[in-house]
Amino acid sequence: MSKIWNYLNSPELVYKVQNFFGLERTKDDKIIIKNKFFYYLFIIGTELGDELFYGIFIPMCFFNLDGFIGRRFVFNWFINMYVGQALKEFFLTERPKAPAIKMQKKFSNEYSLPSTHAMSSPSIAVTIVYFALERYDVNLTICAILTVIWISVVSWSRVYLGMHSVLDLVLGFFLSAVLLTVVLPITNTIELFLATNVFSPIVLLTVTITAMVYFPRPSTRIFTRTKGDTTSIAAVFVGIELGHWLNYQMGYLDDSQVVLPLAVEFNNILNFIMRTVIGLLIAAASEFIGKLVAYSSLCAYYGEDKKKLKETPDSIDNTKKNFIDLTTNFLTYSFLGFCTLFVVHHIYSYFNIQRTSFYTEI
Repeated sequence: MSKIWNYLNSPELVYKVQNFFGLERTKDDKIIIKNKFFYYLFIIGTELGDELFYGIFIPMCFFNLDGFIGRRFVFNWFINMYVGQALKEFFLTERPKAPAIKMQKKFSNEYSLPSTHAMSSPSIAVTIVYFALERYDVNLTICAILTVIWISVVSWSRVYLGMHSVLDLVLGFFLSAVLLTVVLPITNTIELFLATNVFSPIVLLTVTITAMVYFPRPSTRIFTRTKGDTTSIAAVFVGIELGHWLNYQMGYLDDSQVVLPLAVEFNNILNFIMRTVIGLLIAAASEFIGKLVAYSSLCAYYGEDKKKLKETPDSIDNTKKNFIDLTTNFLTYSFLGFCTLFVVHHIYSYFNIQRTSFYTEI
């Protein structure tokens, strides 16, 4: 068993995979890209598991697709990412070394095992398909093919770029499969509680904040962005659920007349464009305002000069900066998630461009 583990974790195997897809290192340490198709495919693939993609795709799901499915995949995405990020800080496995070719510097100081790209891609794709089959008349075969392609491209992009070993991918995919098997069947029950129970915000905030407070702290002295990124993910989930809860409590949502399967709403391209432009502008503005107000307020409360604090080096010993940064992340992205579900809904309603199915997506 240890031989298999070591083989899958070896940088030599990473280099073999890179060679297979057209990457080579010359004797004078230059990198040759022999296959441009795979290069661009995996560059795109790795972005499908990064913050820019999440920042566009998640709001778009609520603006123009299906909030019922959107909340459920965000919930499963948060669970998968939290477990994956926490295990990275537990295993403390370094990124692949030579002869593997490291094509990406971003996240290079973070730990490697398991691959959160290999966990997030199934958590998103499988959850979307699982609940789309519940609500829409879609072709299972086509969905399965697209899901396999999505997961494969996103996951293998990390080996191609030299950021993960094959073992990282295998363990990440296995963990995601286990989590989805356990969580998917109870997702509807949890989401219904979060939307309808009058005390759910208290439960939601208590559980989420506790989970972040007790997020594993690595035994090494190396500073990573892992906890900060996980806090942002948790905050997006919290903000979305709070916005949805308030919509329900104010009587805007009612699914009693829903007849399945539903039809996809895509009959007014002008409304689609208006929802996209207005929604993304509000999302960007809420992030900017949230960061500005939260960071400035926290610095003022603790008597810190915000410019000087930003210039101080990132370190696990810089506790005040870490606390302010993490709290800013949580407040900012909670606000962004809340605006995505609540504020945007009211603006759409004012301009009469809201999807009619939005009011039934509990």
